Amino acid sequence: MRPVGGVLYRDYELSSFYPAYLRRLSRLPDGRQYFVIPAFGRPETVPPAHCFPAGVRREVVEQQQRRLTEPVYCIIEVGGTKYTPAPGCEPFAQVAGSVGAFHVSDFLGEPTIELVPDGVASVRIVYPSHVQIVASVSENAFLLTPPRPPRSPLEAYLMRLVHKILDGRLSTTERNKITIQYNKAFTGTYPTRIEWLDSAGGLVRAISPPNAQTNSATSVGDLRAPLEVTQGLS
Repeated sequence: MRPVGGVLYRDYELSSFYPAYLRRLSRLPDGRQYFVIPAFGRPETVPPAHCFPAGVRREVVEQQQRRLTEPVYCIIEVGGTKYTPAPGCEPFAQVAGSVGAFHVSDFLGEPTIELVPDGVASVRIVYPSHVQIVASVSENAFLLTPPRPPRSPLEAYLMRLVHKILDGRLSTTERNKITIQYNKAFTGTYPTRIEWLDSAGGLVRAISPPNAQTNSATSVGDLRAPLEVTQGLS
């Protein structure tokens, strides 16, 4: 399992992780494999208050404090033929709200693995385009690969912004302004509702998108910085 240890070393900011509990969740036809492993994040020093907008530093401090006590799970992608971003780590507390799945865009269509509690046999994901996906659950996890939606004004708008951002003649200020517009519009490609279903197809729980308040109560910040970890996989 040394390749998995290498991924953890390269992509995640952790204080410790637990090789004995490493579990493979899924394997794709192109050779990509997904693993989950429990871990703890490593707190970072928070810059002074004048480096943040009003009220933001307190939230960041709380995130860093949660890294000391709240276990996280890291989804690791190994293998395949092309580069994709590291899926990242999330607190186990966010499983109850399918927080990660609510950030899977149907504009990009990249596969993503998410966890669910016991008793959930499948997951229905509803997108703004009214496309619905039902993903089966195995080993408390489901693979979400959103199909590209029918061509829409939002997709056309995002593509125009992408072409503008890639224009080498833009100034930094212009590119930053367009990037902000893109990021704001991009949230319209996320799911609008997620439903957990039991083995008979009955509704276990219907979940709405997380808001800023629910996110701030459980978030441990971004755990994808390429910093060292304290344990390796043998």
